[in-house]
Amino acid sequence: MRIVGRMAEWNDEKGYGFVAPNNGGERAFVHVNSFEVRGRRPLEGEFISYEPMTDERRRLNATRVRYAV
Repeated sequence: MRIVGRMAEWNDEKGYGFVAPNNGGERAFVHVNSFEVRGRRPLEGEFISYEPMTDERRRLNATRVRYAV
């Protein structure tokens, strides 16, 4: 299930940030390597779509990330 959200935070130097889902709920961690198409980095406030996944430490991560148009 894909979720659409807005980049709430982005640290370009470190290549990661957090996305807040549009429908409310828990923010998810986003890493630059999770983007399906690479070539540019996201900006705070930009919309993306992603598939949520919980890692081994039960933290929510955004995977298969795409820029929402």
